[in-house]
Amino acid sequence: MNKIVFCLLILSVSSAAHAEVTERLDYIDYPATVDTQLPLNVILNRASPIRENGNVFHGYTKWWVQWHFWWQKAASGECTMSRVKVDLSATITLPKLAGRPSSAQQSQFDPYAAALKTHELGHYNNGKQAANTVEQAILHLPGMPNCEQLESQANKTGMQILKEYNQKDRQYDDATSHGKTQGARLN
Repeated sequence: MNKIVFCLLILSVSSAAHAEVTERLDYIDYPATVDTQLPLNVILNRASPIRENGNVFHGYTKWWVQWHFWWQKAASGECTMSRVKVDLSATITLPKLAGRPSSAQQSQFDPYAAALKTHELGHYNNGKQAANTVEQAILHLPGMPNCEQLESQANKTGMQILKEYNQKDRQYDDATSHGKTQGARLN
């Protein structure tokens, strides 16, 4: 499933060279009310709030990368990065059975749900890699003749990295057939 990425920029002046990445991952469950007369796939398709381009998905990961940076201006006017802070926030949405599933439904759902979670954590890992890459790339930008150029280059660098990781998320879905090759498949 393609991911949505958002970035925020904050600028200031500081003197100590430092970098950090913070992470936050939340889970949202949506109820899938069971009907013992229906196949599990039908139940999940009806319950899922995740729809994209006419397709229904049972799991979804949305991650955001926000960066903040501070620079230091030398007497010569050259500007260099002194601190970078990158925040990763993510939400994974997954189904949860509601009602009284049959033992067959429960035994089919449990491994499916575990495989679906594994797949979605792969998307979250792409977000983690994106955050770490942004942090390192911005921190290691060379000094520039003025702070406006440094700010512009930092933001361009961050946005380019996010584009690359959005593409990696799409490739991940293609390579895993949206998790089917990882066991997220209902028969």
